[in-house]
Amino acid sequence: MASITNVDGNVSFCIALGNISEKAKNEYESWLSAELSICSETINITIGDDAGFMLNLFEAKELLNCLQALIDTDTTGEKSRKLFCNIESNFEIRIEAVPEDKVVEIEIWINTASRTLGKVFGYDEGIRFVSTMKQFEDFVERYKEELMRTIRE
Repeated sequence: MASITNVDGNVSFCIALGNISEKAKNEYESWLSAELSICSETINITIGDDAGFMLNLFEAKELLNCLQALIDTDTTGEKSRKLFCNIESNFEIRIEAVPEDKVVEIEIWINTASRTLGKVFGYDEGIRFVSTMKQFEDFVERYKEELMRTIRE
């Protein structure tokens, strides 16, 4: 499981990839189980198997590309922003690198209707926090390792 915490250690975001449950010829038709969670002192939001949450292989790879692109542009010394939203709009991640401070600002939003199987709808729940660039790089590396393991299996 790839996880990242804020600089104060009281917020965490985790993403876990499971096995490919539907394998197809095209990546966008190959689905893998996944779970996202946001935890802090005041919120605990999870979307996973119980809500039928899955990522297709294409978007799992696109998430990695988005995260890696932010690391790659951080070397230019300029602020860089990346946005990722999965195809079914279950979640959205907004990340901004602030090179002069060696940090990333991360926003994660999870669609409430997706998480509650439509019982609650009309808004997203999420959090914004700051993490170090080093922690972000480690998070991306763990996510990449997990994705590669899932693809090999």
